[in-house]
Amino acid sequence: MSDETYKPHEFAALIGKSVLTLQRWDRQGRLVAQRSSTNRRYYTKQQYLEYKGVHALENSSIVAYCRASCALQVDDIQLQQQLINNYAKTCSLEITHWYVDHNSSLNYQREQFNQLLEQIEMGKVKILFLAHKDRLVRFGYEWFANFCNRHGTKIKLVNHSEWTPDKHELINELKLIVNMFGGKVTELNIHKERILQIINQVENMLDNAAEQL
Repeated sequence: MSDETYKPHEFAALIGKSVLTLQRWDRQGRLVAQRSSTNRRYYTKQQYLEYKGVHALENSSIVAYCRASCALQVDDIQLQQQLINNYAKTCSLEITHWYVDHNSSLNYQREQFNQLLEQIEMGKVKILFLAHKDRLVRFGYEWFANFCNRHGTKIKLVNHSEWTPDKHELINELKLIVNMFGGKVTELNIHKERILQIINQVENMLDNAAEQL
């Protein structure tokens, strides 16, 4: 084991955080600094490796993340959990914690989503199970996959398709995107109502097709 140590400002620079963040994490017990005989804080090489995910923490866990666009979609969450549990069993693995959100994939302030990322950043997640890529994020999945890899977290996908089969959720998020950018692009805002009308027509076509099955 390396006996290399770092002063707080050196360690902060290594992991891309501020000294104030390290001080807060130390108080919270999230990343506790070592103490010298003169009570000065320092960090070890092992702590750096654990933070970066090179060495998994002893208490790192196997977790799963599920998401539905609203709280009414209980069946969707249950289906994701069933798919993940079945897949985990084939891998001889057991889920120790479930993170569940009821919100749009476009909302990056999801409570459980952010708690999960925080645990991954701290090197406390060994394996993350997902039913679909877009249960985690709709766009930028590759960035989050790289983020997990950098911190020693392996993602296991039950379904490798790019999108979930839930077309209604896709349509609702398309409406959100149109509304979001409509206020920022004048030319788009002029035609926003017409675009939304067309999207609603497509949604009605899907509903009618479903009723005929």
